[in-house]
Amino acid sequence: TNPEDLLTDPQLRTAHRNLLRYMAARWGADPALAAWTLWIEVDGATNRGVADWHQEMTTELRRHDSRAHPISTEFRSATDHPATFGLPEIDFTQVAAYDANGLINTFQTRAATFKNYYKPLLLEEYGGHSTGGTPHWLAQQIHDGPWAGLMVDIAATPMPWWWSFIFSQNLDRHLARFAAFIKDEDLSTTEWQFKTETYPTATPQLTTFWRSSTQTAYAWICRQDLTNIPPPKRRHHNWWTYAREISSTYDQNRTSWDPLATTPGPQFPATTLTLNLAHLTPGNWHYQLWDTWTTTPPQAGNITISTNTTITLPPLTRDTAIKFTKLH
Repeated sequence: TNPEDLLTDPQLRTAHRNLLRYMAARWGADPALAAWTLWIEVDGATNRGVADWHQEMTTELRRHDSRAHPISTEFRSATDHPATFGLPEIDFTQVAAYDANGLINTFQTRAATFKNYYKPLLLEEYGGHSTGGTPHWLAQQIHDGPWAGLMVDIAATPMPWWWSFIFSQNLDRHLARFAAFIKDEDLSTTEWQFKTETYPTATPQLTTFWRSSTQTAYAWICRQDLTNIPPPKRRHHNWWTYAREISSTYDQNRTSWDPLATTPGPQFPATTLTLNLAHLTPGNWHYQLWDTWTTTPPQAGNITISTNTTITLPPLTRDTAIKFTKLH
């Protein structure tokens, strides 16, 4: 059989239907199962018969899955593949989000590419470049991913690759910190607005990303030249070279900052920022300031917001997340 016939050969399709029937019977009732992904990087195998194969196999899997788990698939390329993702049988979209133009820019590009499906989008791989990166750059990205993902219109926290590196360096502590921040927050019950606020006089450049509704708002203040490094001016066909150049730029920018350290020290000189809260609903609000790098308890307070209200934060030395909750 020609490898290109992988999805079109009748015998192979029959074998795969049998496999799906077995999988649904074997694991369909397992409470640990969240969803089915029919392929990872299907276009790395073939581009023939992809949409037709997925329509047939999703129908077959759903027929045997007693718990009716959501079903999706995945492509190697970062384009949206409308013939497949547009199928009503595909419940959510997903794509890798390795840094191609700065971490946040990459996340925003993926969200914009897939938004017209009106289906949940998962960023199912991220962290440095797909070919790797220096340990410090990867550690920074593993930390930044959940906070950057919160500031983009996607369905869930981005999923990092490099799990052996994560556990060997105890970087899962960053995921635990984000989990504590977002605990009991329901993002599904409201419409969200997203905005960006920059501070041209801050050195190095700091940016606040906002996710806001009428009752809740989240802000993340981060250092752009660590989190959102633009690509080299010379585009490289060799992705290994690309990853090395971005890693080198990161290491130059970070100077003594150590994202691998449990107590990483300051990212930048103590800086006092004033946030504009005019986009929040007037009234009384509670806020919490979270150090995203340590387990230090958040600072908390209340503020009354009216037209053109601002809040001056205590001096910051590394990126910070803020949670605002309207009081009733």
